[in-house]
Amino acid sequence: MTELNSKNKKSVLIISGEPCVLAELKMGLAGSFGVRITNRGEAALTEMQEYKPDAVIIWIGADKSASFQAHSAISGFTRDNDIPVLFLAEHDDGDDEAAALNAGAADYAVRRKDSHETLISRINLRIKKQDNEEPATLNDLLKNKTIMVVDDVALNRELLMCMLPEVEGLSVETAGDGSEAVEKFTETPDKFSLIFMDVHMPNMDGVTATKMIRRVEHKNARAVPIVALTATSVESDHKSFLEAGMNAAVLKPLSQDSLKAIFEEYYSK
Repeated sequence: MTELNSKNKKSVLIISGEPCVLAELKMGLAGSFGVRITNRGEAALTEMQEYKPDAVIIWIGADKSASFQAHSAISGFTRDNDIPVLFLAEHDDGDDEAAALNAGAADYAVRRKDSHETLISRINLRIKKQDNEEPATLNDLLKNKTIMVVDDVALNRELLMCMLPEVEGLSVETAGDGSEAVEKFTETPDKFSLIFMDVHMPNMDGVTATKMIRRVEHKNARAVPIVALTATSVESDHKSFLEAGMNAAVLKPLSQDSLKAIFEEYYSK
């Protein structure tokens, strides 16, 4: 078990019988939440009663029955104290998802190693709902916004655009490489509210383009969220993207869930 990181952060309790999973999730979430970790069984309930976290994550591992038993052990306390429970699995399983939601869980998600942004967004969303804050709809979040999609492959640009919801006033501009993206942003820097930036492109890559955008003399150059689109899950690569000025890195192909989580993360603040 580990102490919470900050009194100013929302707190999360992670329950798993697998030490490596506990360590990996703790490292991935510690920057956004105060994190406690615990094994299943009575220890989890004791931890809940003593520290009352804002949310709970239960890992569905190889021993699935033990994960659901852990939820049963704490479900009375979480229900009475309005604490959302999220089940997290290694692989997508419709039966597990149905069982989790039927048991009263607030959410079910699938873990992607080395990329915790989507999970963080989903935790924050569930905490907000539990705090009786009505979450804004995507229509509310995206209305009259302009997004830039940067990718050297035309089909990839079209696929992402097709995934965007039909929202009044939502405008999408595209760029075929980093150089074009920098040029478009420099011409109208206050126009864009979010940029999806492919990492590997000819002429000018996404990392170089991000650095150049961040150096533009305009307040939005430092404020606009830039989300890296990448095929790599290597943690060191993701760190280099963040060091270049990107806000997050998501794996290709982008899913509807991860796309929705990005909008909720950057437009609901």
